[in-house]
Amino acid sequence: MNSIIQKNQKVCHLLIETNYYISVVAMVVSLIFVLAGKINILKFDGFMYGAIGNNLNVVIMYMILLSVLLPAYCFAKKKYQEITCLGGFYLLMPASLEIYSQINDIPLIGDYTLLFTYAGLSHISYSLIACKGLKQT
Repeated sequence: MNSIIQKNQKVCHLLIETNYYISVVAMVVSLIFVLAGKINILKFDGFMYGAIGNNLNVVIMYMILLSVLLPAYCFAKKKYQEITCLGGFYLLMPASLEIYSQINDIPLIGDYTLLFTYAGLSHISYSLIACKGLKQT
């Protein structure tokens, strides 16, 4: 009975860890596509090539760096609390985008809530198993 529980726990941990890696790749690829202009989050009417467009590109570049470097730092230091914060940041992103679009009077294109929610929950669940010492080595 105990071995079945341990096997189920190992499978669950493997699924959470795999899901986390998939979410990191999905966020980085999505942000690179946004930066390259393949996907638009906001509706560009030609006036976005000024300061607002540059600000958005800088924020996206920071998000790409954060998405790659923060997990790398956490793996190197074997401390995973920061990944929880990054997951919370991703969960707040849909509301932040909505506020940004309302302040600048720019409509949003598409619904990115699912992507940010998926990434946020994946980061939080992975960091919780890693922080609690439940992660199998």
